[in-house]
Amino acid sequence: MSLTDVYVAANGELAHDESLADWRALAFALQNYHGFSHLEAKRAAISLKRHGTAARTKDELVNAVVSDMKNQWTQHERILPKLTAAVKYCPATHDASRSMDTDPIAGIDQAQRPNLKLCTLPQDSIGYILSKLTQMQGECEGASCFVESTGTFNRRVVMWGLVEGVNRLDAKINDTDKEWREKYTAATKGGKVGKGNADGPYGKGGKNQFGSSWSQNYGALKGKGKGKGKWW
Repeated sequence: MSLTDVYVAANGELAHDESLADWRALAFALQNYHGFSHLEAKRAAISLKRHGTAARTKDELVNAVVSDMKNQWTQHERILPKLTAAVKYCPATHDASRSMDTDPIAGIDQAQRPNLKLCTLPQDSIGYILSKLTQMQGECEGASCFVESTGTFNRRVVMWGLVEGVNRLDAKINDTDKEWREKYTAATKGGKVGKGNADGPYGKGGKNQFGSSWSQNYGALKGKGKGKGKWW
């Protein structure tokens, strides 16, 4: 059995929600950061290991642990509020075919998702970022995400999972936005300013150099200059 879907909620010296695959490390965290006694922590950790991959929701997981402890401890109900506060249960999903605007675990409240991070996307680069989001998530081990609509033209990425993966995904999204802006800026700069030698109101090699070319052509029309362009 695996504990990879069970996280100990951040508290005290625990800087972020931790997924601890070793039940001993899990027991240590429960005892040191969430007020469990040594015996409570040990029993809870062993039971979490037993039910960690079978439960579909946090309620199922917590109830299974309390049921286990009922057979060993008459005051088992005392552990329920501690366990509810200390543990986050978030089954990982690996459905490559799902759309990025579909929440893979819609039944789990966002507040219960470990290391939750929300990233609002700039409106002008939304399309570029979304075109790369699936690939970026695949490169960030332990992170899950989906795109949530927060208004007609507003989107944000909801991320959760292992803290390293979530932080890496967040950084990649920001880098992708910067990449789009650099490409957009380069594409809108245009060429060098020309000398007004091209036909019409545009200078050679330049963009919308209306003034110099127009003045030369107007001078030629009036007999006052040597315009090199055609008059329209």
